[in-house]
Amino acid sequence: MAGINDNHNWAWSVVGLRGSVYNGLHCFVNQAGGTGVIERMSVRLLASRCNVTKETARQIQRELYKTGFVTPEKRTTVKGKHVSNKYYLDRRRYFPKESEDYPGASIGLKIWKSLVSQLAATGRRDEAYRLSSLITQVYFDASQRKTRDGRQKGFLHLLIETDVAEEAYRDNLKWLLKLRVDGYQIIWFTPIHPIRFDRQ
Repeated sequence: MAGINDNHNWAWSVVGLRGSVYNGLHCFVNQAGGTGVIERMSVRLLASRCNVTKETARQIQRELYKTGFVTPEKRTTVKGKHVSNKYYLDRRRYFPKESEDYPGASIGLKIWKSLVSQLAATGRRDEAYRLSSLITQVYFDASQRKTRDGRQKGFLHLLIETDVAEEAYRDNLKWLLKLRVDGYQIIWFTPIHPIRFDRQ
């Protein structure tokens, strides 16, 4: 059974959300306790916990649904009204769902494939193969500033599930930092280690 510390460790590993939505996610995590289930979280309660207006709380709630981190359970009252007062955290998700507002997964994969190909071309073919087979989920988190030549700066987050992937990544970090991708500049690579939960 996952404990509340595991939930918070998971939430701290989540990337790609803007500040107010990320703050809202932590409110859901606090309400979940040691499980991935939130039995009650009204808009008023979310607004109070996040110190925002009720309308802003609704927007945060909708964005957490859209990005896939929180799933509402739809219920119908005896009067026929549709409500959601039970929610589930998707603790297997570390990046937002791919959308026009959150294109980081597709951009990240494009960047990662380019880096691995360049690494292989430098004579480190075995290392490139290990990295491409061990690290398959990546996410590009763009910063608000661009380089002088118009390239988009940002962090490339890598989902690392095994010690072998961690070792391969560390051994090749200095080489990866030397490589260049058209249109983008990687400020840093951030490895993410998934939290394991025995059950929901």
